[in-house]
Amino acid sequence: MPIFCPVADSNDVTDLTKKDIEFPDDTPVWFFRVNIDVDQRGDVSFHYDNAASAAISSQPELDELIKKVADFKAPNWADVLSTTVGDTPFSINCTKKCVIVLVLHPGRNWQFAHDKAPFQIKKGREEYYFNATRVDRKGTPLVGSGQSYGCKVAYFYGECDLDRTNQGGGNFKTAFNIHLDLLLYWRGKELTLPIVVDPDVGHPGGGTPP
Repeated sequence: MPIFCPVADSNDVTDLTKKDIEFPDDTPVWFFRVNIDVDQRGDVSFHYDNAASAAISSQPELDELIKKVADFKAPNWADVLSTTVGDTPFSINCTKKCVIVLVLHPGRNWQFAHDKAPFQIKKGREEYYFNATRVDRKGTPLVGSGQSYGCKVAYFYGECDLDRTNQGGGNFKTAFNIHLDLLLYWRGKELTLPIVVDPDVGHPGGGTPP
């Protein structure tokens, strides 16, 4: 299966391609809830704390599903992490055409980045991953720079099967970056601290922690 993993070097990533998608019937949609923890030693860790799945066959179906997720009315978290997460806490296993949706934990002071796309992919793999999209609380896509309005949901479409074939079949790995803002408040003003997290997608999993 393919694995998405992070790439920290900004010179080695690029924006995902934009194109109109013709979804195959029953295209899988994978949801991953992203969390951040600080342990007793003060070490910070990013990880998925739950996952869920659905299936769609068209863009309107995806739009309706994303609206429910953005309003925290879906998905039904099913704890399927054991079958979808790779060898590190932030890697994703996937071998099919699919939609990958990341949902930031609602109890944290963060959002997807307000001034850039939510995801970037390793250079050379952008022809297999498309339409990085962040949405507001109504599920409306946020286009261009500007405040994210507390955006906690973003997604992209991947042709992981074609990416795997291009990488020779069998085990493979494609790195990507996730762009976040940590929301800080100082003297009555809201400040944003940019964070870049770098996981993998592929099979059987990523090789480096985020």
